[in-house]
Amino acid sequence: MKKYKFINLVFLFIFSCTFYKGTDLKDKSIELKVKKEEKNVDTLDNIIKKVKVDEFNYPKNSKPKEGGKLRIRTKAEPRMLSPILSNESPAGAIIGLVSDSLITRDPETFEWLPWLAYAWERKDKLCIGNSCIEGYYDGNNFYQGRGVITTLPEYVKIIGADYYIFNKKIGSSFKIKKNGYTIDLIPNNGVLKLSKNYKLLKSSVYIFYIREGITWHDFHPFDGRDVVFSYNVIMNPYVDAAHLRNYYIDIEKVTLIDNYTVRFDYRKPYFLSLSFCGGIPLVPRHRYRIESFKGDQRSFAEFFNTHPDNWKPLGTGPYIFDVWEKGKFIKLVKNKNYFARKLNLPYFDPRRPYIDIIEYRLITNDNVALKELVSGNIEADFEITPEVWFDSRTNSDSFKQNIVRAKYITPLYAYIGWNLKRLFFQDPKVRVALTYLVPRRKILEEIHKGLGDIVTGPFFVDSPMCDRSIEPYEYNPIEARRLLKEAGWVDHDGDGIRDKDGVKFEFEYLVHNGRDYHKKIADIIKESFEEAGIKVNIRVIDWTVFAKTVSEGNFDAVRFAWGTGIDTDPYQVWHSSQINGGSNFIGFSNPEVDRILEEAREEFDQIKRWQMYRRLHRILHELQPYTFLFSFHSLVFYNRKIRGVKFYIGGPSITEWYFDEN
Repeated sequence: MKKYKFINLVFLFIFSCTFYKGTDLKDKSIELKVKKEEKNVDTLDNIIKKVKVDEFNYPKNSKPKEGGKLRIRTKAEPRMLSPILSNESPAGAIIGLVSDSLITRDPETFEWLPWLAYAWERKDKLCIGNSCIEGYYDGNNFYQGRGVITTLPEYVKIIGADYYIFNKKIGSSFKIKKNGYTIDLIPNNGVLKLSKNYKLLKSSVYIFYIREGITWHDFHPFDGRDVVFSYNVIMNPYVDAAHLRNYYIDIEKVTLIDNYTVRFDYRKPYFLSLSFCGGIPLVPRHRYRIESFKGDQRSFAEFFNTHPDNWKPLGTGPYIFDVWEKGKFIKLVKNKNYFARKLNLPYFDPRRPYIDIIEYRLITNDNVALKELVSGNIEADFEITPEVWFDSRTNSDSFKQNIVRAKYITPLYAYIGWNLKRLFFQDPKVRVALTYLVPRRKILEEIHKGLGDIVTGPFFVDSPMCDRSIEPYEYNPIEARRLLKEAGWVDHDGDGIRDKDGVKFEFEYLVHNGRDYHKKIADIIKESFEEAGIKVNIRVIDWTVFAKTVSEGNFDAVRFAWGTGIDTDPYQVWHSSQINGGSNFIGFSNPEVDRILEEAREEFDQIKRWQMYRRLHRILHELQPYTFLFSFHSLVFYNRKIRGVKFYIGGPSITEWYFDEN
């Protein structure tokens, strides 16, 4: 059997699951029809790439061993460490080591694997009016009964033995009665159609079967009640989790069948339904005294939003939170009682995680971080800037003798977001003009040293959703001035600043202090804009308040970045419903974009969905609600004593790392 690798992903990389593993569960009265399903080779081949162990290191045979302390430099301190409330990258890596999910994903094949849940069942629904029949639709037949059960070690399709509802290939009409409704099946050119309106809800039910014996880090048992509780917390409108809620809005209900069985019912299909119900962020119910609030959602939310566990997370994962010394470091220790170490899983080494202690050390200054790395006071730095990457000190033979220089493509994009509630940015002509005024190639070459690509939209450049035929707006101040004049922004009083209806074109450009180069880029943009008659005031604020400032809309223009994936859902960033409380903090609203986002969520055909998203890409390119900037290469330094390093699309998996015996 293929040996799978487990990874705690910092980013959620989405790829629809078209193949399952399964065996029967407790109900032995069902009929089993074993069929190994084919992988969608056409859609996976261009994405799945085998990752070499220590690809950037010297070749050497070594075997994993346990022990040691890994010190990682972090440049920005997280605001908090809550699986539900945190929405920023400095927190994501730590939460991913402390927390677990019901299912996990192979980082190379994108295949979903059982984790906290030892199996899950996917079911479809065939509905007429309010009456629905549950079962499994294979593209030709709808079978009543059990759906597809996913576990190990075999691929098995479980089909209800009662009867199937319809078959497109049958050549004669017939009727089936169910719950008082009669479904008439009438052949039409070899394809059967229903004579009454019906809805086929694909993948609308997920049932998770949870392993018994798993505990939280405080040794309290984990079970299905924690899953239902976590869902209810996310859906509480007063909890600060708007960035998550939009992914669960199509869930009709979550039911605790028993303490180890949880059912998710969707009111309509969503192509990422498995990803989000199987990957739901989990918090321990027993820590929050839910009964004392007697259904008062607002009071509970106030309690949850300020709960001490938001800074001292309690999980079920491979590492246990130990201490957070503000302004200095966050320390995690290995969970020696980790449930996965006891299960003899074919895709997980029971010795993992190998490293005993992980410390994330806050070092804001790049030169200080480099000295700490060279002196051996830290072992890894994921915050390498282009200046440090090309510095003669880091390219010397003596440096490379002890430190690995690693580089990989990051699935994210940087952008300038224009607050569309401000008068200046409401006209698309103006936004296109502003993009013409940003010298992106100059910035990429001079500031980022060519370590990236100019992007034209919100999708990862290696994603099939990205329309690579779109050409970026090149730096063109002449065309920018023409568009600004056409939009009515002219210097009427001769003071060098364009104005319209008595309003000066003067705005504030917000950046955070977590990256030194942000201010340098802001200075380049300021100079270009002011040459065109637009006054820019640069505001630099601390990272710890930056995200909150942006989410509350307290900015004119902001330099920010989003992590993305291979096959993702950009609904929370671009749908108009996400303006208040979601991630659409620039206030973008477009009916066609809303329609595309809504329809794409229900489209399980990957090719059709990707075509929809490419259309979205073109619309956003034309309207420029963001000035899309760059997708970067991630630059990493790590000590050559560290082994087992792989750089997946989502970055490395720390639980695979270990120290060399020598």
